[in-house]
Parts: sequence; structure tokens; C-alpha cells
Amino acid sequence: MSDNKLFSEFSPISKADWEKLINEDLKGADYEKKLVWKPLDGFSVQPYYMPTDVQSVLQANHPNEAPYLRGYNVKDNNWKIVQQIDSLSLEEANGFAVKALQRGADGVSFRLDFINNREDIAFLLKGIDLTETSTHFHSFYSYSVLAELLKSEIERQGLKNDMLCGSFNFDSFGYYLLNGEYYNSFDDNMSELKCLIERCKVLLPNFTVLNINGQHFANAGSSTVQELGFAIASAHEYLQEMLKLGMTAEDVLPKMKIKLSIGPSYFLEMAKFRAVRLLWATVAAQYTSNTELHKIRIHGVSSLYNKTLYDLHNNMLRNTTEAMSASLGGADEITILPHDHILGKENEFGDRIARNVQLLLKEESYFGQVADPAAGSYYIETLTHSVAEFAWKQFQMIEENGGFRKAMESGLIKAEIEKTVQKRDKDIALRKMVYVGVNNYPNTKEVFERAAEFINLKPATGNALQMRRGAWSFEKIRLQTDKHVAEGKKRPQILMLQFGHLAMRNARAMFASNFYGLAGYDIVSMVNDDTVQNGVAKAMEQNPDIVVLCSSDDQYSTLGMEYTAALKAKNVVVAMAGNPGENEALFREAGIHSFVHLRTNALEALETYQSILLVQ
Repeated sequence: MSDNKLFSEFSPISKADWEKLINEDLKGADYEKKLVWKPLDGFSVQPYYMPTDVQSVLQANHPNEAPYLRGYNVKDNNWKIVQQIDSLSLEEANGFAVKALQRGADGVSFRLDFINNREDIAFLLKGIDLTETSTHFHSFYSYSVLAELLKSEIERQGLKNDMLCGSFNFDSFGYYLLNGEYYNSFDDNMSELKCLIERCKVLLPNFTVLNINGQHFANAGSSTVQELGFAIASAHEYLQEMLKLGMTAEDVLPKMKIKLSIGPSYFLEMAKFRAVRLLWATVAAQYTSNTELHKIRIHGVSSLYNKTLYDLHNNMLRNTTEAMSASLGGADEITILPHDHILGKENEFGDRIARNVQLLLKEESYFGQVADPAAGSYYIETLTHSVAEFAWKQFQMIEENGGFRKAMESGLIKAEIEKTVQKRDKDIALRKMVYVGVNNYPNTKEVFERAAEFINLKPATGNALQMRRGAWSFEKIRLQTDKHVAEGKKRPQILMLQFGHLAMRNARAMFASNFYGLAGYDIVSMVNDDTVQNGVAKAMEQNPDIVVLCSSDDQYSTLGMEYTAALKAKNVVVAMAGNPGENEALFREAGIHSFVHLRTNALEALETYQSILLVQ
């Protein structure tokens, strides 16, 4: 049944009709502020879309047709589940890999800081069917040497070269972004890359060897559009450098791969994975008319920027939405890092949960059975177009400044990301951007035993990007508190002194408890319906470091002033739960040190409390 027949009995509703109804419901509130979402990237996302809004952005092509916005698969969405193995023990790494492949992974990615010879590579790959598994290597001192080691293993097993598929993580620019300098030198790196591409064209024809690590930008705090635009610019620079060395686009393009982070913005990330195919096809089309070479393998890896040390299991939920975004966006390969990856010690439980997130989506939710499931959604199609358009502007900005290498070495890339970080940090400090368990809704009973180990963030030097996590500024405060206690000192105690209006005192005590709990303080609450003097006496029996008055606005100006005077005489810090408004000066003069309310800059306030309480 067609839409026309299905809805023929209903009168059509125009956009003007919808807008009129919405504005009536808003009752004078600002439409833009209330309903229009404005990501960090500069474009606006409307609350709804109609067919007339998307006529200019809908792609007429089908799946597996250039420019590939709709993906490379015609009938399904069968991405590869790739488990990242970070263990530095040869035996452990092999064990984790074999278990991962037995339990649903399609591929594994190794960190090979410990491989030295043919025997090591043979042991590492023991029990792994290289003809059925995609094998990736995300860390090694020389991928040229690794290629030769794999050659020896292929010969030992009697396999044909084209039976293996996988990738090397050669990325000279990525190394510079992390370290502020090249491995050897730029010229040496480009020469090695050229030789690696030429060698692997014969030796490992189904391997990609050049990996564009876009996730470095995201894990340094870039916006979605910046990550995508910079990644495309990096890939383009590599292509140009190889052409300068006498290679052809036909030689280079099949050996390239783009790895992008999967961030927390569900629809925005979905749009990013659709947009990257379109943008790269646009670039590649300038170098070859062979549309098959306009394709590039897209690998999604869960973000580290939005993961937290505290309330660690929330990372499982974050990983789940990220895996959904990448799979619905059409990533070819997806790596979900364990929820406890940031703790630094790989374990079977973390690996299993990370892997099962994808297995549940693919096998039980059937995400793998529909090609480009987001196609036709007015919202997603428009968002994809906006992401592509603004990422292209970032790409053009880099090209206008001399290309990616120059922009990176001059510090332009780092400076642009830092601008975005400043905006992010402000939203995090004001709790407009929420990290559950860290800058809102903390588990006040949680204690992080390894606080001293994680307390210091190593600063990046030169043009290296500062890898960071958004929650770090709040986590550092709580780590300081846990370290303070671990050193044998008292955990600061905050007393919620409730009086007066029942509903208001309860609500404000809950809000303030949540606020001070972010710093890991011990929260105690008491209700006083007795006299002010008796209430203060009972409060001081608790030996509090800070007393927070919790009541209604009208009672603050009466009873609140009496409590403040009595507590001030006891030399205790007094705070007030609620916005004082025009009475702030009056309350401060009476002895109120600070106020806790929705507009409080939580980060600045908690840093001040740490100083007052001598928690370093």
C-alpha cells in the first residue's frame, strides 16, 4: 500500500502549520534556544524535518554505487568485529586472541612491542587460522620488518599470499601527533612507506598498510567535523607524497584505511561514518576514474575521550551506543575497547563484554542484515549532509594553509583542536555536558584504590596533541581526595543541615549532596526542627568541615541568617543550597562562604573547596 493511499483520508499539514502549533506550545519561549540543537561544529539541527527540507541532500544512488554515501554492501551490513589485544606477553596475547576468535570475533589486532624473530611470530599466531581471520597489527617498530616476518610464517604454513587479510598501522603523521616528532625523519618515513606499499602489493595483496588514525584528533578533544576533516586532509597528504615519489593512485589507494573514533553523540557519529565515504570518494575521484578505487576501508574504534575512571561500568553503556552508531553508519570494521581499558591491564572479562556488545547487535538485534539502515531518514540524511559540508570546509582550510603536514608542524592542527577543547571544558565545568558518575550523579561510596597512580596527566610538548578525557578535570579532584585519605588523612565531611520547608529542604539537600559527592567527600545529613542553637550544637557534634544550609528562599532570609551567625561563631565554613539572587551580597556579609545551585561552575567551586580543605 502506498503512502498516498494510506494517508489519503488525512488532510496534509504544511510546515507553517507545524511551526504555528509548536510556537503556541512554547508559550513565548525562544524557539532557537529550546528546540534547535547546535553542535560544536557550527551548523544547526532542527527539531524535525519534512520531505521539502531534504530534497537537495538526498542521494539518488544505491548501496555500492559511487560516491558511496550509502556504503559498499548491497544486501547486508556485515562489518568485521575486531578485538584489540594489548597484552605485552607473547603467551597472554596469543591466549586472548584465540579465545576472542573462538567466541565471535572476526579479527584481532596485536601490539607487537615484544616480537623479535620468526619463532615469536609463529608462537603469537599459533592456533589462529589466518585464512579465516583478519589479522591486524597496531604497534610495531618497523612494519617492513613485520612484513618479512609474516612472509616467513606464510611460507612455514604453506599458505598463498592472497589468503591473508588485515592491516598494518603505519602512520607517520599519527606518530608525530602523539609524540611531537617523526620516527626517524619525514623523508625516511615516506621512503619506508613507498617500499612497504610496493612490497605488500605482492607479499600481502589483501592487507592495507597505511592507516589514517583520525581517532587521535577525537581523543585530543576535537569536534566530529574536525576529526573527519583532518583525517581526510591527512590521507590526501599521504597520497600526494606517494605520487611525488613516482607511485600511482592505483598503487596507493587500495593500501589505505581510515580509522575514526566512535563518540557519544549517537546520530552525529552515525552521520560521520556515512559522510567519510562520500568525502573520500570525492578526493579519490580527482586522481582516478576507477570508482572501485574510490572506496576505502573504514574502521571505527570506541572513543577514549568520554570514558571515565569512576563509575567504570557506565563505560559499558557508552560502548553500546557507540557500537550502534558505527554499525548503523556502515563501518567496515569495529573495535570496541573494554570498559576498563583506561586502567591499563587487559583481562578476559573486559574483552568478553566489549566483544559481546557487537555480537548482540549483529546476531540478536540483526543490525548486520540491512544495508544502510539509516537511508531515507530525513533527520540522518540532513545531518550527514551537514557533517560532510562542514568537514569539507575543514579540509579546505588545511589545504589553504599548505596541506596537512604544514598545518601539523606549524601547530595549526593543535591550535584548532584546543579552541574546541575550551568550549568542551566550559560545558563540562558547568555540567551542561554530563558524565554520569563523575560530574553528576556520583556514587558517593566509591573509592578508587589506585588514585596516586592516576593523579598526574602527562602534558604534551611541542606540537603533540594532548590526549585527554573530558571527565579528567573532575576526576582529578576526586583522585586528590582518595589519595588524601589513602595517606591516612581524614576524608572531608559535608553536613547537610536541613530546616524549615519540608519539600524544599529535601530537594536542596539531595542536590547539594550530589554536588559535593563529586569531590568524594563524606556526606552527612541531619534535620533540625528544634531551636537554632540546639541544631547547631548537634551539627558540630559531627565535626563537619563544611555545613550546607538546606531550606527555602524565604526561610534563608530569616532562620538562615540565625544559623549562619551561630555557625560562623564556631569557625566552620558555611554554604547555602540555592541561588541567592539579589540577596547574595547580604548573605555573604552575614558569613555565607558560597552557594550551590544549577548555575554554579561546579569545577571552579570544587577546586576552591579542595584548597580550603587542604586536599592536594
